Amino acid sequence: MKTLRFRFTLVEVLAVVALVSLLAAIGFGAYSYAMNASRESNTKALLKRIEAGLESCRTKYGYYPASTSLDLIKFKLDSSNLISDVEFNATSESNKTTLSDEMRKEFLRVIEEESLKKGKTGDFFLEDSWGGKIYYRYPGQINKGGFDLIAPGADGGFGSGNETTPPTARTSYYSTDNEKVCDDITNF
Repeated sequence: MKTLRFRFTLVEVLAVVALVSLLAAIGFGAYSYAMNASRESNTKALLKRIEAGLESCRTKYGYYPASTSLDLIKFKLDSSNLISDVEFNATSESNKTTLSDEMRKEFLRVIEEESLKKGKTGDFFLEDSWGGKIYYRYPGQINKGGFDLIAPGADGGFGSGNETTPPTARTSYYSTDNEKVCDDITNF
């Protein structure tokens, strides 16, 4: 009785390896795209929640938290791991704006305190899904009728040139026709 033996040529093995490599590259690209899209969606949702919190405070108390320049939003946790303080313009000790207890409660009620903390301890700055700091300015220089919120996005830099600080005025990468030419995530 004869036994059948299958043998593969080198060309056939190389063809299979090339095909598997191609499929893996396509799969990795699709996965990376899906992950970035998910992070962008999460950051946009966070900015919308911050907007809603700020609008709720303005409706109830008549004003937005002031900010003398484009600056960070800082949260402080107490010993019970609850947010005890929210600071706007947080990197400038002389100009920081701390919310009153009532305004802080209203702001946190709308933006869901638990979703902000996600494993944070101590003091922390508000961040986008890639770990970039979110900046706030009121009155807005780009969003003239309200406030500016700007997150750096996937590349971690501002604009298309990876600047480390956000713009201080309308620039070419925030065009006038509402189409940004960069990956920054904004509320305008």
